[in-house]
Amino acid sequence: MKIANSPPLHYNACMGFGNRVKTTLFFRAPAFADPDKTLAARQIFSIVRAFVLSAVFLQIVQIALAPKITVRWLALLLGTIAVSLFLLEFVRRGHVRPASFLLVLSLWLLISIFSWSATGLGARAAWGYFIVVFISGMLLGKWMGIAAAGICSASTLGLALGAPIMSPDPIRFWLINTMYLVAVLLLQDLASRSIRASLERAKNELRERQLAETELRKSDERFKQLSSLTSEGIIIQAGGVILDANQAFAELAGYANSDQLIGKNGLEIISFTAESRQRVLANMRVDSTATYEVDIIKPDGSLLSAETHGREINYLGRQARLVSMIDITKRKQSERALQERENMLSSIFRAAPTGIGVVCNRVLTLVNSRICEMTGWNQDELIGKSSRILYVSDADFEYVGKEKYRQIAERGTGTVETRWQCKDGRIIDVLLSSTPINPLDQSAGVTFTALDITDRKQGEEKLLESERRYRTLFESAGDAIFLLHGDRIIDCNSKTLEVFGCGREQIISLPISRFHPAQQPDGSDSLIEGQKKNTAALHGDPQFFEWRHIRFDGTSFDAEVSLARIQLVAGDFLLALVRDISERKKLEEQLRQAQKMEAIGILAGGVAHDFNNILSTIVGYTSLLQMKQKAGDPFKEYIERILTASERAVNLTSSLLAFSRKQEIELRPLDINDTIYGFHKILARLIGEDIDFHLDLASRTLVVDADVRQVEQLLMNLANNSRDAMPRGGKLTIRTEAVVLKEPRAEIPAGSYAVITVADSGTGMSKDVQAHIFEPFFTTKEVGKGTGLGLAIVYGIVKKHSGFIHMASISGAGTAFSIYLPLKAQSVKKTARRKQEKIPSGSETILLIEDDAAVRQVTRSMLEEFGYTVLEAANGIEAQTVFQRQREQVQLILCDLIMPRMNGRETHAAIKKIKDDIKVIFMSGYTADIIAGKGIADPGIQLLQKPLNPSTLLKKIRSVLDK
Repeated sequence: MKIANSPPLHYNACMGFGNRVKTTLFFRAPAFADPDKTLAARQIFSIVRAFVLSAVFLQIVQIALAPKITVRWLALLLGTIAVSLFLLEFVRRGHVRPASFLLVLSLWLLISIFSWSATGLGARAAWGYFIVVFISGMLLGKWMGIAAAGICSASTLGLALGAPIMSPDPIRFWLINTMYLVAVLLLQDLASRSIRASLERAKNELRERQLAETELRKSDERFKQLSSLTSEGIIIQAGGVILDANQAFAELAGYANSDQLIGKNGLEIISFTAESRQRVLANMRVDSTATYEVDIIKPDGSLLSAETHGREINYLGRQARLVSMIDITKRKQSERALQERENMLSSIFRAAPTGIGVVCNRVLTLVNSRICEMTGWNQDELIGKSSRILYVSDADFEYVGKEKYRQIAERGTGTVETRWQCKDGRIIDVLLSSTPINPLDQSAGVTFTALDITDRKQGEEKLLESERRYRTLFESAGDAIFLLHGDRIIDCNSKTLEVFGCGREQIISLPISRFHPAQQPDGSDSLIEGQKKNTAALHGDPQFFEWRHIRFDGTSFDAEVSLARIQLVAGDFLLALVRDISERKKLEEQLRQAQKMEAIGILAGGVAHDFNNILSTIVGYTSLLQMKQKAGDPFKEYIERILTASERAVNLTSSLLAFSRKQEIELRPLDINDTIYGFHKILARLIGEDIDFHLDLASRTLVVDADVRQVEQLLMNLANNSRDAMPRGGKLTIRTEAVVLKEPRAEIPAGSYAVITVADSGTGMSKDVQAHIFEPFFTTKEVGKGTGLGLAIVYGIVKKHSGFIHMASISGAGTAFSIYLPLKAQSVKKTARRKQEKIPSGSETILLIEDDAAVRQVTRSMLEEFGYTVLEAANGIEAQTVFQRQREQVQLILCDLIMPRMNGRETHAAIKKIKDDIKVIFMSGYTADIIAGKGIADPGIQLLQKPLNPSTLLKKIRSVLDK
């Protein structure tokens, strides 16, 4: 029988799930894939064991025979043991046949050495060769057995002849021994045949067992691989004791390695909750194969949920139970979370204030109660129906479908505003938002929300209407209105653009300081003052103030500004209202001028009566003196100067009254050139000889409607100003010309004008002075040298004549005033200068009624000087008494119009009751407005204005008496 050399097969007989290879005993024969080799290895191991035991026995016998331990003996014993160990290792490594040969050789050598020793058995030990031959035939085969028999026969002969203890009959010993060797060969052959048959059966059984074990090993390996890959914990237990377990189960139980579980009770290593423990025991008792859930308390105290089931199996020839267990904690948590989410969504679905539903192919499959509340339909009436039931028209239904799915295709959701019709016919506005349940498969349905926006739409419409009204008011406001964020303009109305002179794109985002001058009229810094007011307004203190602004082109204007804080969504803003008050300022300035003029008028009117009475006395007595003087009288010049001064005083009073409009002017056509020429001598005396006075009159006639006395007063005031501007002399020119304006020039409209220019070479005026020259009481002269009324009177006279005045002045280079008076087309007839007329006289009796004694006295003197008889009365009552006594003699009443107790009209009315046809001439020193205010002057009465001069008075008396 041949034994092939092949590596040993390491087989785990326990067939567990772990790498549990148990240590092989040193004297246990290895197993090989080749059954013959395995049998041979077992035989060798058996023989070696016997060999070692025999060697030890023989050594013991030798010690017994010769009780002495020698080096040879010790070497022989140790050599025997070493050779045995070497043979065993050699076999374990798979070298079975060489090991068999070495074993036979070792036995032969051991017997030979033992037989040759003096202490051994001598030639008798050759009987041990029988064993060598038998083993050789068994292990190495028939022919090797024959060879071994030959060698052993020869060795026997040698021992018989030469051993220390020889046989008595060596030959006979050899022959007997040889015969026995042959008999051993024959017996070994017979035994080998029998053993071979047994071995063949054993070999077949071993082969079958090896095949079964191989399949079992493969199955076990596959099972181990599968069990190590699965997350499902698996154990095999019998009677509650764990026989095997995979790593997943060890981790479920809280152990690091599955080997720690083997041999332990499963109910002890796993801490089940009380309820789960009862469930496990119940299933084990009935050998249930059902799947059920258990809760396990982990070592850290946390709870683990597992799903387990078991079944009965045959495990390594014994009945066992295979139990699998999988961790479903995360699944349970997910299920709980999913359930909670479903509960939450269900709660939201039920309680949401917004309608929620699902449509599939535009058929309603689910709606919440809010949709029912919105539409009046119940769920049974809606679910399963086409959503067309909710729409007002087919057009709305189709539009929503197309638009919704278009938006879903573009961005995944769709939002559409539409109208729904409720069950009761009401129509509501709805905002629909839709999204597919499965974006990849819209046939699964679409979830939608429906928000009733009817109130919002109505609110938006109201808001839009409010916005339109606000915008209309905002844009149509007469004031500039703009919104400030910080200091920048973010919105404004059209009036703002008009006021500041710019476009919307120019003003938006500009800082408001862009429209501030550097300083305000009071000298304050515009930027600092503006920031203060803005800050105060932002802190809730509304501001209202006057402010100087500049337009986009740089021109300035005065404005009233109102600042208030308003709170919008984006934060706090300032609402500014700006009202351009430039025109109002002008009107206020005009009002102030009018008030000044009124003050002048009140002053002039108040003193005019007394002043005229005084002048009447002066003029009257001076005129009488002039009449009585003789030729060559040295006082003639003095008297003329008194009369000239008195005439100037009269004209000044008249100018003041005309300027303040307390006295009406008498307009008539006159030639300006003639008027100026006739008055220039008086002007020349007024300005003095150190001023070069020159006239430059137009060659053509310049006719205007004017009051000659007012024109003369105008020229006198301008000449007086020029004289004061040239204290060291200079040049004064009065020039006239005709000017035709085809287009307006400043405030002067187009038209034909007679222009009077009064120019001097004086000191001129600064810009600041020029701005105030026409204001009443404004003067640059020293105290006592100017009233501040000269140019104001000039301005008033020009305006009374519907004219215009223009002034040009350069400081240090002179001033020129140009008066524009409307030019008339008609001409003025030239009248020859008449000789001085003689003052008429008379002999009639005149009743003089005057409350002022001085005026009464001078008037009586003038009348008596010219032949009249005069009766006096100081008041109306006294006049009635005087007239009652001498009513037949009195032909005329000369009566002051305004007197104490009874005025002139009342006195005349009383006297008319006595004599109805009595003639009357009234006189007064009061202004026309005072007389009109008292209602005592009729248009047809004869009225003389004080002061009275003899010529005017006597001519008037004569004309009335002669009627």
